[in-house]
Amino acid sequence: MAWRDVVLRAEKLTAEVAVEKGIINSAHASVEDTMKAALRLREELVSRKWDGHVYAQNRKHKRKQSKQRHIISDLFWNWRLLKPYKRQNSSLLILLILM
Repeated sequence: MAWRDVVLRAEKLTAEVAVEKGIINSAHASVEDTMKAALRLREELVSRKWDGHVYAQNRKHKRKQSKQRHIISDLFWNWRLLKPYKRQNSSLLILLILM
């Protein structure tokens, strides 16, 4: 519900409201408090033997998928605007991207 409000309604949120809605994990009043929270999170992740490389690879993969979805969406919506002789080529391009 929170993401829908932000994305569809362009609702602006304060940090406190974003924490309540679960959009962000925490909000802090000062730079010092933010640094302390970041260090606590680091210690927590290290204690769980968290692997930052795996996390980074997962984010790269998700970003790549997101870009592919945008390309497919753009091709789909612009397909009907193409001249008939170009439609066949764009259909092939969509199929190649999906593979």
